[in-house]
Amino acid sequence: MGVNQTLKRDPTIEVLCEKVGILKKSIAKAILEFDHIRLQINPQIEAEYALKIGCYENELLMSEIAARREKIRWTLLLAAVNSGQEPNMIHIEEKLSHELLV
Repeated sequence: MGVNQTLKRDPTIEVLCEKVGILKKSIAKAILEFDHIRLQINPQIEAEYALKIGCYENELLMSEIAARREKIRWTLLLAAVNSGQEPNMIHIEEKLSHELLV
């Protein structure tokens, strides 16, 4: 073969090379879209959540703690009454403070 002669490529190789090129572009587009969602859209959604819903999470937690505290208080009062004793509120509050670390 001479230097000026070109090698013939198999047509199936040409088709496969075209398909590889199309897939590379498709993958690059998917990566760009993924990065856009991860870096742009997700932070916007998280900020919107923090403004609209997240502000109530602390209020919910405080209500749950208060409800837990009252349930324990009720249980301690009921235990004292059921054992025939008069409830000692100072002792109950100390126990509540110890159990809930308030």
